[in-house]
Amino acid sequence: MKAKTAFFLLICAAFVVVGCAPPKAKTKSFQVKPQAPDPTVRVNWSTRLDDFEFFTKIPTQFAKPKHVPTTDELVVATANGEIIKFQASNGKKVWSKWIDASISAQPGFGAGFVIIADLSGKVRALEVSNGDEAWTFQAQSSFETPPTIAEGRILLTDATDTLYALDVTTGEELWRFQRKPPEFFTIQGAGRPAVKDGEVYCGFADGFLVALQLETGEELWRADLTGGAEKFMDVDGDVFVTDSLVYAASFGGGVYALDRFSGEIIWRNPVASVARMQSYEYLLYVTSSLGRVVAIDSETGKSVWSFKFKDASPDHLQPYGPYLVVATEKPLYVLDRATGYPLHIFRGTAGFTAGIEFGGDRLYTFSDHGRVTAFKFGW
Repeated sequence: MKAKTAFFLLICAAFVVVGCAPPKAKTKSFQVKPQAPDPTVRVNWSTRLDDFEFFTKIPTQFAKPKHVPTTDELVVATANGEIIKFQASNGKKVWSKWIDASISAQPGFGAGFVIIADLSGKVRALEVSNGDEAWTFQAQSSFETPPTIAEGRILLTDATDTLYALDVTTGEELWRFQRKPPEFFTIQGAGRPAVKDGEVYCGFADGFLVALQLETGEELWRADLTGGAEKFMDVDGDVFVTDSLVYAASFGGGVYALDRFSGEIIWRNPVASVARMQSYEYLLYVTSSLGRVVAIDSETGKSVWSFKFKDASPDHLQPYGPYLVVATEKPLYVLDRATGYPLHIFRGTAGFTAGIEFGGDRLYTFSDHGRVTAFKFGW
């Protein structure tokens, strides 16, 4: 036991000391210059949620932590079915709860509840104060995508491409909408809906983006985002909505800007194999399964910069101030948000498939080996 503990502490020390070193070979050959200052990052707290198994097949954790801004707390859901709430400032455990299901979707928060959607197709509302179960809802298939909570509704899509609208206080089903998924060549996952001004925008596995009325689920318009692709057409990433435009990405069709009211396509950027997308100020940031992050001008649809990873496949990404933090199945990368210049690499004992979460001036990670870490992040 002591030998295991010593080895574990050695690994953690390596994560803190070695992990914060900037990349060398890549920065020497990179042609552009950074505009952002070097980030200052330190570990605020760190804790492991299960036994360390060095030879466990990874990735094993898929649910991104959820920061609760009203109380500055952090909720983490594990693949083993444990839900834990921490004080975000120091990592002190407040409560934990076990369920008989695996969880791969980030928890949601709304109306005083933590919303958990699991792989058995069940949705649970837990009291944020103590973890007590307030209500449950059983869907027809598994949930792998986080819920969207807005205007008194919970919106979430299961593996059969069925979009549910639930009352956030009672769990009552208000309506459901389904598009028939293709018989072949789909990507595991489901679209995460966005809500604005009483309207819902959600992508589906057949490559279509659909606008619905939030109150009734009535379809307003649909748009074909396949770009002519006949396989891997899924619109599974986050959708972003402005006053006049909707931004969405199809794995096979690329990134699109559409008129919010008609669904007319304004522009298209044919980035190949789009996995994730984020929006910040005037830029859209997308990860490609081909090992690349691309920044796109949201007004023109033109690519601004592109960064190719040599030793990792990018997945989740999060803009933060002048930086873009990218999670991979291996390290975390910090890029200059304006130029794509690589500033830092953080290496742990495993990758970060679950993604990253920001809350206040802290960055939270949940590694594939079950370690939750809070970093102080600033410049």
